[in-house]
Amino acid sequence: MAKPGTSLLDHIKALLQFLLGVEISSRGTTATAQDSPFRRGSMHLLMLVLLAVILSLVIHFSHQLIQSAHLEARRAALVEEVAYLEAETDYLQGAVDYVESDVYVELTAREQLGHAREGDTVLVVQFSTPTPAPAPPAEGAAPPPSPLRSSDPNWLLWWKALRP
Repeated sequence: MAKPGTSLLDHIKALLQFLLGVEISSRGTTATAQDSPFRRGSMHLLMLVLLAVILSLVIHFSHQLIQSAHLEARRAALVEEVAYLEAETDYLQGAVDYVESDVYVELTAREQLGHAREGDTVLVVQFSTPTPAPAPPAEGAAPPPSPLRSSDPNWLLWWKALRP
């Protein structure tokens, strides 16, 4: 259990002293009974390992943040899709209820099948298009001109009409 008033730096110093058997002063210098190059090398190795672990944790944490953002965006899209589908379900349920109602059945029977209720008067309107009768020609009127029927081609008729 940590003593009250100790900081994180104090805990790290205590951990290093335990692992390496190195005393760390308040100025950051180390002193051991056996201050050898082997001990200094192991201290550097330990620092590199700690740095690698911290870097790995930072990378993993940033990956988790990115994945969390993607999942949140997907969740928001799914919530929107669920809301749309619920609205569509409500609309379709209303349409089914109307089609199954007596009002719709009666309306369909009257409009599409031509049925009527008892006591209703049915009027059937039939439209016919009158064909105009040809008017008899008036007495003394000239008969309508008939188109020219000639075996000559059209260009030749024009040539004859325009040439004096």
